[in-house]
Amino acid sequence: MERLYKGVCPKCGRKYSRTSKPKSAIFACKKCGHDVQVKVVKASRSSGSSSEHKKRKEKAKPKELSSSEKWAQEQAAARALMLKVASGILVVCLMIVAGVVVSFKRSAAEAKRQEAIANLAKGEGNDSTSIPLLLEAIENASQDAKSGAVASFEKMGASASEAVPQLIKLLDHESESVKVYTLRALAGIGESAKSAAKSVEKTLLDSKSTRVKTAAINALRMWQTPEQMIPLLIPLVGSSDRSLQEEAVAGLTGAGPEAKEAVSELLVLIRQGGEKLAKNAARAAGSIDPENPDVFRALELTLKNSSKSWEIRRGAAEGLGYCGEKAIPLLKESIESPSLISASAHALAKTGDPAVIPILVRTLNRLDEIEVQERRGISVPRNYVVTKSTSNALGEVLSERKYRVGSYEAQQRAISRGIDGARGERNKRELAIRQALAELGVAGDDGVKAAMEKIDREVLGWEPELWSQTKELIVPEEQRLSHLCWSPNGKLLMGVKGDRFIGGEANRLFLWDIDNSKLKFDLNVQTPDEELETFAFSSDSQFLAAGGRGKKIYVWSLEDGKLLHELVIASRRGIFGSISALKFLDANTLGSISSDANFRKWNLEDGKLISTEDYSGGRTYAQFSEDGKVLALAGTTGSGSVTKGGRVTDFATGKVLYNYTGRPKAMSHNGMWLAETSSYSTDRGAIEIHSVQARKEVTAVKVPRDSRTHDLDMPTAIAFNPEGTIMVNGGIRGTVRFWQSEEGRELMVRKLHARPVTAIAFSYDGSRLASTSLDSKIKILSQEKQIVSE
Repeated sequence: MERLYKGVCPKCGRKYSRTSKPKSAIFACKKCGHDVQVKVVKASRSSGSSSEHKKRKEKAKPKELSSSEKWAQEQAAARALMLKVASGILVVCLMIVAGVVVSFKRSAAEAKRQEAIANLAKGEGNDSTSIPLLLEAIENASQDAKSGAVASFEKMGASASEAVPQLIKLLDHESESVKVYTLRALAGIGESAKSAAKSVEKTLLDSKSTRVKTAAINALRMWQTPEQMIPLLIPLVGSSDRSLQEEAVAGLTGAGPEAKEAVSELLVLIRQGGEKLAKNAARAAGSIDPENPDVFRALELTLKNSSKSWEIRRGAAEGLGYCGEKAIPLLKESIESPSLISASAHALAKTGDPAVIPILVRTLNRLDEIEVQERRGISVPRNYVVTKSTSNALGEVLSERKYRVGSYEAQQRAISRGIDGARGERNKRELAIRQALAELGVAGDDGVKAAMEKIDREVLGWEPELWSQTKELIVPEEQRLSHLCWSPNGKLLMGVKGDRFIGGEANRLFLWDIDNSKLKFDLNVQTPDEELETFAFSSDSQFLAAGGRGKKIYVWSLEDGKLLHELVIASRRGIFGSISALKFLDANTLGSISSDANFRKWNLEDGKLISTEDYSGGRTYAQFSEDGKVLALAGTTGSGSVTKGGRVTDFATGKVLYNYTGRPKAMSHNGMWLAETSSYSTDRGAIEIHSVQARKEVTAVKVPRDSRTHDLDMPTAIAFNPEGTIMVNGGIRGTVRFWQSEEGRELMVRKLHARPVTAIAFSYDGSRLASTSLDSKIKILSQEKQIVSE
């Protein structure tokens, strides 16, 4: 192998090339004498070695291939190419799959996040742990997601207080919906968001959107008192935008005297505004100026105006709650209306007067008896009430032709809807009443019981522990008594032998000396068909008069039991009237009313008739009050068996004090209270109590069922104490129940007899109560601290 040595003079550029190895790698340039460095740049083969190389090259030449060999070679090359292509495709596919998986994971995470936001917006899982996610949504999410996230804070309440700074920033957002949701969220967070008040005020003043302004007012009401909001709200009271005006008026509720300049506008809105606006105006006017007679009059007229909607009347009731004691009579009346119960209850509580507690308790106890007037298309007459057996009442109503609503199945569905609606309304009303009681410091059933006991002691003077049995009298020959009556001086108790209802004819009178517990007189009427039904003592307790179905009046002296007179009622127009009522007009004059509608005066000195006057214009039942000042009359049909209608009159002037339906079973001594048993099958066991002064039925008490047999302790005898504040009834199971007349609350129950009670009576001073039953015994309860043993 030969080597080639080359070099270039760096100074003159002369090139040198030689095949032999120089003695030295550096030599002098022949031209300029500068040193030239020689390097080996190429090696060439020698001639001998070149031939060998050629031989090897020839041997390395590929042989000529046959066609089959060429085909096999091409196939192998094709397979190799296909393998490379497949490998490339696989790599690409793997890369695509990996990208898809990564993208899917990212999408799933985003979807999960969006779903979490959506769930939070729906109120699902709202807690403090979700706040970071919601804040992220506020920053980065779409407008809809942003609104949903903001709405979630409203539902989270105070726990979302850390989001307040972010929410304040959103008040500058361009979207109206976002602003509204933000204001609602701040209001929902409550006191913790109070720092946003200034920003919200600015939003209220700057925004032109009604929705935004309304939401801002609602938010400010959470943090500011009505007095603080007066400057913001009064300009909006006269706004032409109804929604904004409604919210502004509502915000003035409780603003006090500082907002008096708005009262005149509010009075106009009460009369002319729409339903919600008039309701808010009524409530606001009462709270701003409760002493203003114009405001009180406007609220009174609105409450009583049946043409106004229930919503407006509820607002009037709430406004009257600010007017104090003078509004109690109005609210006491309005709470009787089913649709006004809740509003009236809250208004009564707002008065702060403890005297309203009995009203609330009475309404609470009567919720099962509140009348259903329109229940989902079912018209129910006023005489039918909803009780725990509502289906029976509604069933009877729907069975009447004029209230039929279709097929039997349709009727049953209507009944079911009516019951469900009644129960739902009852629950709402009960909650409202209990909340009102709680505002007055009366919580729970125990609190109600304690409060009522306190009121009964202070107002009624009711002390149940002082009532005890002091005497027991045995009726001669085990006779059954149908009537009991005390003499005015309280020394004599009269009992009348049984009538046609309990056996025997009522023609025998027993009088006991109560002080000595001895029978003083046994007065017998010898007329076989005589039946005594009405009685009267003279005011000095010296005389006793009795009359009944016969045509005679008997007068006895109570000094010696001697029969003084038998006053005979003469026939008038062929009619003999039975005696309905008797009254001593003075010591020598007796008055009588008979069923022939005549009032007669009798001279007791000679037993002669003084005068006869036509009193009522029809056949009547009649009953004088114990003081003789009031007369109750009840007209009947021609057969005398069906009561048409009655009235209570002032006996001296004949003025009608009260009209009612039915025949009273009892009257208070002053004639201001009446009681009668209900004539409706749905009210079996109920006693209706009427107030003559209030000119209406004030309550209907219903005796409970026996816990074991579920039988009603049906009332068999009724009496009032002299003042009429307490009503007592005897029952078929021998019980005596004391009730508070006005509220219909049960005060006390005593089991005095083994058999049904037949008569019951209070003494004139109200300190003693006598009852008798089919066991032929008289029990006397006395309001004394010491029990007197017989």
